[in-house]
Amino acid sequence: MPVWPLDGGQMLGAILGPRKEVLLHKISMISAILLALFALSNQILFGALLMGYFAYTNYQRYQMITNWRR
Repeated sequence: MPVWPLDGGQMLGAILGPRKEVLLHKISMISAILLALFALSNQILFGALLMGYFAYTNYQRYQMITNWRR
């Protein structure tokens, strides 16, 4: 799963490099939201909550990076 801070997100970050950190967090947000919706549709509440938390933390990181670069 390409969701930062999980292993797949760490690998994606290494592939993209430090200059593409905004893209990393966008991909992670979208992946986490889709996985949360999938978990909800299969009635896996803990998985949905966990992916929702990861989507929120990636959104926070995205906001921090974009505000810092202004």
